[in-house]
Amino acid sequence: MVTIAKKKKKSSGALVLIIFFVCLAGLITAIFMFTMRSPSPDEARAEHASIDLDQLMDEVLSINLETDFPETPDGVMRLYNDTFRLLYGWDRRDTYTLSRVLEIQRSLYSQALYELNPLPQQLSRLIFAREEEARMGIELVGIHQGAPTFHRFSQDRCAIYVIKFISNGQSFHYNYHLFLHPETERWEIGMWDEIT
Repeated sequence: MVTIAKKKKKSSGALVLIIFFVCLAGLITAIFMFTMRSPSPDEARAEHASIDLDQLMDEVLSINLETDFPETPDGVMRLYNDTFRLLYGWDRRDTYTLSRVLEIQRSLYSQALYELNPLPQQLSRLIFAREEEARMGIELVGIHQGAPTFHRFSQDRCAIYVIKFISNGQSFHYNYHLFLHPETERWEIGMWDEIT
């Protein structure tokens, strides 16, 4: 009589491995969701309220972009958001100072963008927007800036998620797209799109 040895099933080891990878994927997803979560308006409002806009104005106006241009896309976007806070949150009607801040902001754009928007036109639109906001009693109360997300095929392109919170309860969500200029090796804002 010939006895045939039964093969042991290996499914239990495979099952343990599958459970391990599912748990690992869940952990990675949870970490990603936590780091990418949008802040509450209260968090953004508290951060914005802690900023001394007069001091920020002095810091921004003292920047020499010829020597102190931000080296990273995160730094470019942070400076851009600082200028945005000043252009829409600073309460003085000093057109000369506003135009200087706007010039610094424009220096962060790609050349094609600021050529499409001449400074005098952009400044007049800014002044009109500020007057409309004052008339309606609304103001910028916070800005959230996410971490750069690099293009999967190129380390020379990235997007940064930004939320702008307004006092009437609105929030505006944008993806800013930055590109590393091949000649100057500076990160520039090339475009943005509003996320609805």
